[in-house]
Amino acid sequence: MKSKLLLTLILIFVLLFTACNNTKTPPVEEPEDYVLIGEVESSDEYLQNELNNIKVYGKNKDNLDNYTEIKFMYKDKEWISDEVRIFADKEMEREDIRQFNLSLYNDKDIISVIYYEKIASDEIKENILFFDQLSFTQLNPEDINISVQHQSSEEKAVIDEITYNLQTVIKTKIDPDIFSNKTVISKKNDIEVCALKKDSENNYSNIYVKIGNLSKTIVTMDRKTYEFGGLYFNVLDVNLNGNDELVINFYEKTNDSELTQSVCFVDINTEKEVTLSDLRLENIVEVTYGTDKRTITQEGKEYKVNTCHYTRKVELNKNNFHTVPVKEIILISEEKGITLSVLSDPVSYITENGRPDIFALQYADKVELYNDWSMPKSTPISDNEHTYEPFVDIGFIDLDDDGLDEIIVSMFIGGGTESAEMELHIINGSDLNEIVTLTNQDMSLLLKEYIDSRVYIEDKQVKFDICINDDMSNIYAYSVNRNENATYFSTFGYASVVNYILDSDNNLLIGEASVAIGITQFIGHFKASIILADGNVHLSNIQFVLNSDSN
Repeated sequence: MKSKLLLTLILIFVLLFTACNNTKTPPVEEPEDYVLIGEVESSDEYLQNELNNIKVYGKNKDNLDNYTEIKFMYKDKEWISDEVRIFADKEMEREDIRQFNLSLYNDKDIISVIYYEKIASDEIKENILFFDQLSFTQLNPEDINISVQHQSSEEKAVIDEITYNLQTVIKTKIDPDIFSNKTVISKKNDIEVCALKKDSENNYSNIYVKIGNLSKTIVTMDRKTYEFGGLYFNVLDVNLNGNDELVINFYEKTNDSELTQSVCFVDINTEKEVTLSDLRLENIVEVTYGTDKRTITQEGKEYKVNTCHYTRKVELNKNNFHTVPVKEIILISEEKGITLSVLSDPVSYITENGRPDIFALQYADKVELYNDWSMPKSTPISDNEHTYEPFVDIGFIDLDDDGLDEIIVSMFIGGGTESAEMELHIINGSDLNEIVTLTNQDMSLLLKEYIDSRVYIEDKQVKFDICINDDMSNIYAYSVNRNENATYFSTFGYASVVNYILDSDNNLLIGEASVAIGITQFIGHFKASIILADGNVHLSNIQFVLNSDSN
């Protein structure tokens, strides 16, 4: 009984497996009352299988033996026409290509089919149809920049021992300068700036923008940009009315060694180009013109650049900064009442390829703006929000022992393998004027003022001596095993990794900077107190800490 049951289960499994492996896409049913008059396969060898073939059916004939009602069937789609006439005694031809569709401003996979129509008792004419491969809808030749013409051929067509005169179909570009496929000039996020043409000066023209997430295609009128000019764009709410503009900076080659910058504002909502007047910014924004020089690396050639700069007629200051959006970076407790924010002034981004950030520090009833700070790193907290708090620290420390606290802002601005870039800002707590900024490089130079070092190789050991503050009682000597594959320095390398500790409770600002004796050969770090005297930064209580894994 058990063996019969087992045999039955095995048989069911085999039948199911066989059925699954024999499953095919059900064939399209033959249309009733139609006759199959042709079947054409793809010109692409990778698509040459029965499922990709186009079947052509016809019914009813005219007095020249042409079918007058036509049905094309491709996969699960069909196209029907009572205007096409097909003479079925001649084989059809098919070509699968990728061609630019001008009406949709997009590359499309296109199928063309050449068929034959008998137009007289002794003459046959080639005709051509174009289809979108995906939707199998007919395309007008003009939409893909193609002109279709006919010409009489010297060759004759012989069908069933009857000789016919032949008119062949000729395909040519309507505009020979238009690319067959689009050229993407610049791309950022879901936005592509594309071109259809290039002139004799290698300026792109017929430029348009595709905004994928909005399914918009926007054509810019009469604009050109040089192939190596470095077009860039931003999406900005320039006039702060809640509606974004696309701001594009073009660089057109206007002479052999000259580029000219121009700016285009496009209202994304209406998809039209607008002016400063349209945006009601003519009294707020001014344009200044100048010249600059730029070397284009692709050519190794220097160009004169006629520039334009868009700026506010009245610069942002502590009295008017509230007129632009701000993003709060960090808020220190309500009792201390200090906030650091970054201003998002869209005007300052118009002709800047990047983020010219302006920071605002608000403390008690005082405000100050800072234009040359680096942007701290951030971490996402949701799809649309980021936080800077893990990378920014603010404290109150009296660095010069005058009884008044300085405001200390420490920011992690970037890093990578064995590197950590920090920026330290020391600010006068009374008037919020910045006293000094310390970068990693500044910290390295500062350490060299206090420390003498020597690195040398002896008896398969790498030895290094340290003298702090020229103090003979403050000399240290260490050695580590030599790595034969490493490159060693003759003196210390400093500060590829920097860290600051803000100890407000003990009124201490501690700086830590890495020490290397060779490329990627980190052996420890220096630790020191940072103090102020006469408006200058000094180090005190300098200590060297050897890495625990150094031998």
